[in-house]
Amino acid sequence: MARTWRWLSYVLLVGFLLPVYLVTLGQTVGTADTFEFQVVVPRLGIVHPTGYPLYLLLSKPFTLIPFNSVAWRVNLATAVFGLTAVCLLYLLCWRLTNWPLTSLLAAVIFGLTPTFWSQAIEAEVYTLHSLLVVAALLLMREIGDWRLEAKIHLPANSNPNLAGSQLISDSQTSNSNIRSNRPSKANLTTDTNPAARNPPLHPYTLTLLLSFTLGLGLTNHLTTIILLPAAVLTVILAYRTGRYSGSPYHGLKAALLIALAFILPLLLYAYLPIRWAAVNGEPMGLARFVNWIIGGRFQGALQLTAWLEDSTRYDIVGRLFADEWLTIWTLILVIVGAAYLLLWQWRYGLLLLIIWFGFASYALNYYVPDLAVFIIPAQLIMAIWWLVGIVAALDLVLANRGVRQLANRGVRQTFLIEALFLMAGIIPLLAATADLVPNQVNRSQEEEAVRWAKAVFELPLDENAAILADSEQLPG
Repeated sequence: MARTWRWLSYVLLVGFLLPVYLVTLGQTVGTADTFEFQVVVPRLGIVHPTGYPLYLLLSKPFTLIPFNSVAWRVNLATAVFGLTAVCLLYLLCWRLTNWPLTSLLAAVIFGLTPTFWSQAIEAEVYTLHSLLVVAALLLMREIGDWRLEAKIHLPANSNPNLAGSQLISDSQTSNSNIRSNRPSKANLTTDTNPAARNPPLHPYTLTLLLSFTLGLGLTNHLTTIILLPAAVLTVILAYRTGRYSGSPYHGLKAALLIALAFILPLLLYAYLPIRWAAVNGEPMGLARFVNWIIGGRFQGALQLTAWLEDSTRYDIVGRLFADEWLTIWTLILVIVGAAYLLLWQWRYGLLLLIIWFGFASYALNYYVPDLAVFIIPAQLIMAIWWLVGIVAALDLVLANRGVRQLANRGVRQTFLIEALFLMAGIIPLLAATADLVPNQVNRSQEEEAVRWAKAVFELPLDENAAILADSEQLPG
């Protein structure tokens, strides 16, 4: 049952979201950055700062698909990155809470948040950014082996197959509690957890992977740097709890290998001078290269004191967060989940909170019209908090003696309790999300500007004629 559910969950996740993304996927060329990526990716050219070499290189193979338009193929690459990010989010949620169905629904909800959905159906870098962010969050969790400690749980003699009902001792937590003279708490685990079958990698190996992932993330989007403080804190917390004991490397050698793992993927930025010379027929030059990768032209939009001087920013950013979650009850679950995680697994809860504040603070100080895309990683963390909020509510439900007696009768009843409880909360959210299809996130219809351009090309134009158009005057 455990193995079947493990793989079936991914099938269900992709089987639900892939048709949604394909139906709303852009079929033709887009506008602004989307158009630029659709044109540049096939010939591996140069896009605007910061260059995004990882996105260009990973999207290129999709242009070789032998059907549909090139623009559609590049859009499809973005959708695949988005689906992969959602699958990793599901794995992270499962590893953290051991509630598979709840984790599945949390991943679906994030995949249907308006901004992420809109970025998953056209050529943009933000789904790949989300993929790398959630990969880093997963590695941080694995390094510390942090699992949600349930305050209320099913008895140890209940069926452990699906609903998180096997009670085992967490030796690491117990040792920590002994040192702090606090009563021991128990972990809620299940044999459906992949860790129950697959031996974990050593935390040092995971740290190397985390370092590599962060370096790779910087070659796609510079806001990956916001993850660095939490990554350093992860290593410190794991070290203090003895997670690095038995590592083959120590001291300076270990630090150098971690630094090397971080620097190695940054070599992808060599793509810029190499392709610049090939496309433009001239050297890029060091000054231009540095200015390109740090996004020099956008630095004026980042006002580091805006959070102190411009109170309207809080209203703008607050509405961006609220609009993604659609209902007040969902936001309440998010807030409850953040508090619950800090209470029962404070180390990982603190890491998520630091990262969330990092992206939220960046948004407060960054003056751009498309601000919502820059807080997608923060929305991802809110999806984890939503999951934990549901787990907290389920804990309260299972605290009821009658419900506990029902759950003890077998896995079907326990699973039914979880399913019914989740349906009550998710149906209104999915209904509200369905309204977005014809409005905000549908890119499948041919846009007016594309029809206008086709009409222009059908005019009797002279050979080699140049067409000048003011993009501000194009029909939208």
